[in-house]
Amino acid sequence: MKNQTTNHDVKETKIITAPLEMSPAVLNSGGLIPAGFGNFLFPGVSNPLATFFPFGIKVKQWVKPNISRDHIIRVTVGLRPHRPSGFVVRSESLGSKTLVHNYGHGGSGWSLSWGTASLVADEVQKTSAKKIAVMGSGINGLTTARLLQRYGYEVVIYTKDMPPNVTSNFAGAGWSPTATLVDEGKYTPEFKKLLTKTARISHRFFQDFIGIERYGVEYQEGYAADDAPPVAHGADYIGSDIEDLVGETEDMAEGTTPFQYKHVTKHWSMRYQVPRYLAAMQDDFRIAGGMVITKEFKRPEDIDALPEMVVVNCMGLGTKEVFNDPELMPIRGQLTHLIPQPELTYRFGVASAGLNFNPRGDALSCGGSTIPNIWDSTPDPHEVDRVIDGLISNVETRFKLS
Repeated sequence: MKNQTTNHDVKETKIITAPLEMSPAVLNSGGLIPAGFGNFLFPGVSNPLATFFPFGIKVKQWVKPNISRDHIIRVTVGLRPHRPSGFVVRSESLGSKTLVHNYGHGGSGWSLSWGTASLVADEVQKTSAKKIAVMGSGINGLTTARLLQRYGYEVVIYTKDMPPNVTSNFAGAGWSPTATLVDEGKYTPEFKKLLTKTARISHRFFQDFIGIERYGVEYQEGYAADDAPPVAHGADYIGSDIEDLVGETEDMAEGTTPFQYKHVTKHWSMRYQVPRYLAAMQDDFRIAGGMVITKEFKRPEDIDALPEMVVVNCMGLGTKEVFNDPELMPIRGQLTHLIPQPELTYRFGVASAGLNFNPRGDALSCGGSTIPNIWDSTPDPHEVDRVIDGLISNVETRFKLS
């Protein structure tokens, strides 16, 4: 949903916003003066309202991102579990057990986690089991386990690794319910309806975490910049029915931001402090009586040997080896993490260049790569160079900041 662009008074790196509409002549005068009354009320004063009436005036201090190779603290590679036709949540029989699948979320796993966990709970409630096994401890495994605990089930997590050694730890982790989720023309109208339901459930669950510091779920402003106009989505877009969940979106007028691009869009959206949230979810699981057992699954018989009669598969790409889903493939993403910059409070990205930075509590995360069907998780130094050089160039040539 587009909001009317607010007029701003721009002076170097500081933007002062008045709570009233102002004419271009007033904006160009360098002062916040109601049109037609400036010289009469305050002759010779260039910025009277900001000086004498500071209340109700918002001041935006733009902080320059500090992008440098000297600030690199780690490079991570995440292999997103992608299915061209979309994620799978379904039940099937495995010997005498009921197996519930929950995998294939692409880059949307964080955003959809509570929604797909809710679908899993619906399947589990069709059984008479009281003890449930969950395979996998990424965002979907943890979320599914926690929701089942809320319903009164006794849950055991079986996992090869725990955070921070899971793919979910390598996510950018912002609200992105359609990121690398499906391929164009590969999904059905029924799946689109399922996605809409799932995203709305998940979005509502996350609202209950906002403001609770230990979870790190918050809203942050971000800016998408480019010389080409943003791509307009049609009614056939997979996320066309959930665009209202993205948050406030505003097309910024030229000169109202320090970004020297023809098109700049501001958006407020939900994001997650990755280590903090995953740690909180693990704590909640254990406090509620949950147990974690280290175990790797190689074949269906390994699952059949578990004592629990209902097993939930949240293994992500691990599903490929055990169940050989022909659609399941990785989409490789690499992030270069820099020293945290707490004073930097906005995200920025140039989609056409595949560049972005995202300030988090644990790092200033920089990236932008999406490479399908690559199983190698070794960091690529050329990708580090591309991202860091590209962001340095952007800051030096496209950011009007002192």
